[in-house]
Amino acid sequence: MARTHFVKKSQKATRCLACGQEIPVGSSYQWFKMKTTYGGIKKSYHTGCTIPPSHRTTSRMGQIWDAQAALDLSAAEDFDGLREQMEAFGQEIRQVAEEYTESADNMESGFGHATYQSDELRERAEALENWADEVEQWEFSGDEPDQDDFVMTDQEAYDEAYKAWEDGEPSVDESEEDEDELSAQQSEHDDWEASEPQESEYEIPDEEAFKEAVEEVLQEARDDAESTADNCPV
Repeated sequence: MARTHFVKKSQKATRCLACGQEIPVGSSYQWFKMKTTYGGIKKSYHTGCTIPPSHRTTSRMGQIWDAQAALDLSAAEDFDGLREQMEAFGQEIRQVAEEYTESADNMESGFGHATYQSDELRERAEALENWADEVEQWEFSGDEPDQDDFVMTDQEAYDEAYKAWEDGEPSVDESEEDEDELSAQQSEHDDWEASEPQESEYEIPDEEAFKEAVEEVLQEARDDAESTADNCPV
């Protein structure tokens, strides 16, 4: 790869090949020389602009490298966002694969038979097609968090209900001589005991814990997707 040079003050105005804006006289810039058959081509950029990988090569792979560099999986806020980025990247890979296949077809059509070069192009196209399948069909192998698994007790509501329950305890007069009346009092007290509030009845979604769990798993998914996106076979 050609070495990138940095200049503090330009001696003449030129244009940044990344953003298309002018690099004024006296401003800093970066440049490298792209080797060609007849020497080389100087390519200049603002120091704040990122040099697209495709600018450093004449290979069709430059399109894939640009798409790869543009991936921002860390910005995906959910699993659907990751899938969308991976599908779009897979389409870029497939487009380049089709171009390699077309080149192989044209070469074989011109020669009237397969050649070493056309076979090489087809092998590259096939490898890229397989990679495109893998990228487009990417799915996180782990389990996505379920909101139902993240709950907490609404302590204030539970405490209020429990106090109201305690305050409502019916009395049982053990000295009551009327057996029917005593039995009724005991039955009412039994019903009261059975109605004791349970913490499970006052569970509410624990949004914070759920959010943390989602982010933890989502980061695992981002890392997994990035590994697939970086696994270029050619």
